Amino acid sequence: MRGKNAESTSKKKSAAPVNGRQQVAAPTKSTSLPLEASTSGIQVKLEDDMTVADDANSSKTSEKHFDRFDQASVKVMAEAQGFPVRSVHSAGWAILTEDLNYRLRAATNLAVKFCKHSKRSRLTCADVERALIELGQQPLRGHSQPDPPKVHFLKEMRLFARHEGVVDLESLALSSYVCTLPAYPTITISGQVLYDTKSESAVSLPVAETTDTPL
Repeated sequence: MRGKNAESTSKKKSAAPVNGRQQVAAPTKSTSLPLEASTSGIQVKLEDDMTVADDANSSKTSEKHFDRFDQASVKVMAEAQGFPVRSVHSAGWAILTEDLNYRLRAATNLAVKFCKHSKRSRLTCADVERALIELGQQPLRGHSQPDPPKVHFLKEMRLFARHEGVVDLESLALSSYVCTLPAYPTITISGQVLYDTKSESAVSLPVAETTDTPL
């Protein structure tokens, strides 16, 4: 009886109004279990999706490949430069080929960085020249044009070649077009020389000019 009276008095106290407002008892059953279960299910699903996405990215990365020079190509280039090919062991050719491919990839990546920093989407000879100078190599020598030459792919030989059209020599020879050759540079020397004498007078040298004289 005392236990029942205590429970009834506690219920009455909890239901008593406070500051003119009626208090409502909170439900005893917890609703956190279904929510936790649902969130755990979402978390598991997200983790599964992330693992699938990671697997897809890793497969795409593994499929990426680079063009490489093989040992036969390196031997041909070395033989063209007059290097004794037979004096090098096959292991040495493997190391040399790997080093060549690494250096070419490093130069290409640096040239692409120069191209991106210039806010351009087309790689030029100037980018490659800057990359070679940055790596301490000899720069390119020759003519560079703003637009790259047009090339086409030869399926039989599996290489790219420049598109060379047919030139009519007769019409070119009989035309009024005159080919102008670049002029040789002009060198001009002028100055004064002070001799260590008692008078310490300056002697003026004549101006020497050379025109149309190759260096």
